[in-house]
Amino acid sequence: MAILAKALVPLFGVLITFGMPVAIIYTVKHFKLRHRELELEAEMHGKQTQARLSSIEARLGVIESALGAIARGQPLLQERMSTPESPERSADEPARSQQLPGRTR
Repeated sequence: MAILAKALVPLFGVLITFGMPVAIIYTVKHFKLRHRELELEAEMHGKQTQARLSSIEARLGVIESALGAIARGQPLLQERMSTPESPERSADEPARSQQLPGRTR
């Protein structure tokens, strides 16, 4: 056993000497890449969050105007007809009409 251990000492010395720098460089590069991926993912989610927030604010504005019209006693239909439809709803309408073959405009 002692003879085998003495034969393996130089082999382990060479592996450690040349393997450790490679392992260190690999680890540093790997974590830099992973950090960059996480930054890009966070940026992407930030844009989605901003889009959701603006959509919610638009809906809230419509609700507030409807409540204001009710409180003032004005007809809600006239105010609703004067406000443009949201982009999401108008983009869905052509797709819905194409899905229903019996429906024509």
